[in-house]
Amino acid sequence: MSAERRRMSVTLRGVSVVIEGPPEAIARLEVLFGLAAEGSAGEARAHLELLRTEPRLALPRRAVADQVVQRGVVYNLDGTTWVRHHGWAVTEYDFAAERGRITGLEIDDLVELAYLAALSRLGALLERAGYVRIHAAAFRRGERGALFLAPSGGGKSSLVHRLLHADDVHILGDDVALLDRRGRLHPFPTSVGVRDPDAAEGLGAVHPFPRRFHGLKWVVDSRALADRFADAPARLERVYLGRWVSAPPSRARAASMRERLGAVSRELVVGAGLPQVVELVIPRGARDAPTQLPSLLRRLGAAAQVLASARALTLEVHDPAALGALVMEDLGHD
Repeated sequence: MSAERRRMSVTLRGVSVVIEGPPEAIARLEVLFGLAAEGSAGEARAHLELLRTEPRLALPRRAVADQVVQRGVVYNLDGTTWVRHHGWAVTEYDFAAERGRITGLEIDDLVELAYLAALSRLGALLERAGYVRIHAAAFRRGERGALFLAPSGGGKSSLVHRLLHADDVHILGDDVALLDRRGRLHPFPTSVGVRDPDAAEGLGAVHPFPRRFHGLKWVVDSRALADRFADAPARLERVYLGRWVSAPPSRARAASMRERLGAVSRELVVGAGLPQVVELVIPRGARDAPTQLPSLLRRLGAAAQVLASARALTLEVHDPAALGALVMEDLGHD
């Protein structure tokens, strides 16, 4: 196999993760990270090396596994985590040095594992810099920012597709956004997910993203949509909560406190649905829970800001096309 190597940086709010690996893998990662891979590199806080070779688990001594997760068996020794991905890849990560290595024979596996590892470590490093991630579609109109919260498959990407055609609405994130200590929304401009190539009509070229456990995903490179993405933070004024209903009408109504607490807790405090791998966040499982207290406090603070600063509406949706119409109407469009 070719020994040729390429490097790229994924940069958000001045924090960078550097990835080095086979040119084909790097080219595909540049598509997935989109605009986040295009800007000036910030301070390199983490490094990932991808090696297309036979994966071998090489611990310095015998160890008992700390976790068995969907993606593999997790071992920890002396501040380094190893994940044996059921024979098809191995991830090794030194947390003190913030350096990792992923080995495997298949480019698809290297790309998926590198994407998730980079997002996992980037999220942790951004938290230390004062930014927390929320699993949501995020957008702005003028200075007003908004979030749409729904579980995976709940319509976030469909809404983003509708908003990409609205001239005065700009996207902050298709599936993830950042919140700072003041509750402002910041861009997380990775590429836009689509159900299938036909759903991307008018948006640009569609690229496949094979995933071992979650099927094939299609994405549109956010670099091709640069003029539709926001490049500055926005004041959070609206939070929309997605709820699907079995029959019409589709409508917007004031969200109850219970609904607001449930959605914000799920998508921000817990971070359900965030693209990451648990073994690079809490490598020892439950034993690492106490170390997550600072992170929990940061996320609780951000949740309090969201609940206090933004008006919340529940969108009861029967027809997917109505979702965009409800948001556009509330934002002041005809």
